[in-house]
Amino acid sequence: MFRQNSDKKNSELNLLLPSFLLIFAIFIFVETCVCYYVYASRPVYKTEVLFDFANIALNYSLEFLLRWIIAFLLILIFFHKEIKEARRIKISESIKLLFKKLKFSLTYPGAIITSVIIIHIFLALPWIFAFHGKYIDSYPVLNKIFIAKRLCGHHAAVHLGTHHGYTGLIGFVLGILVFSLARNLEGKRGKIVRFFVAFSIPYSLNNFWEDFISEQIGCRGFNISLPYMSDETAPLIAAMLISIYLIGGLIIYLFGSNKKISGT
Repeated sequence: MFRQNSDKKNSELNLLLPSFLLIFAIFIFVETCVCYYVYASRPVYKTEVLFDFANIALNYSLEFLLRWIIAFLLILIFFHKEIKEARRIKISESIKLLFKKLKFSLTYPGAIITSVIIIHIFLALPWIFAFHGKYIDSYPVLNKIFIAKRLCGHHAAVHLGTHHGYTGLIGFVLGILVFSLARNLEGKRGKIVRFFVAFSIPYSLNNFWEDFISEQIGCRGFNISLPYMSDETAPLIAAMLISIYLIGGLIIYLFGSNKKISGT
């Protein structure tokens, strides 16, 4: 019986992987092109030069591309056995199962996770608009909820282009999806993947909320901010953040690996 359940999980994983990787690859490519266009089409960015041969648009787009290519390659490495099996699978079958899985995710506890993801995507709308070269408060209704063009110091509250909050959103959603896929892996490999991904989720959430609070709350006149990891982060703050990442990652790993809680 256990063997049958394990085989069923592996076959579903083999079906899900092609669609997941295809969607991820298309997303990386499209967003990289958008990133380059937004920066290349803004005169203020054309004056900055990288290595005497490329403007800042190339710098930002390559930085965005390389970050997610690394994530893509790690997924390929983690799931190499399943991907080898998945080569015989039609993408249409894979996408059908993906939508079927999304439908079932509306049951507890999937509904909670889905709701959290949707809330984060909604809160990230200012960065999604900015990444694509638009100010969100230029649109009716949305300008009642979010700010973007409002001056915050000497610049707009939400500048056009990339934001570490948007990167945090992608990392958070990607982490949840990979963690869910890794639950189908048996043995040490599954534990290693879940352990690694679990610690990346708190880091991504910290980037998300630090950027959101500083822009959407701090720029409204409230003196509030969160620390986050960067080159300028003080050693003491960095140690505190690493501790939070470790504790948060451990909680996610233990909670997500508990089959009774997660309903698998």
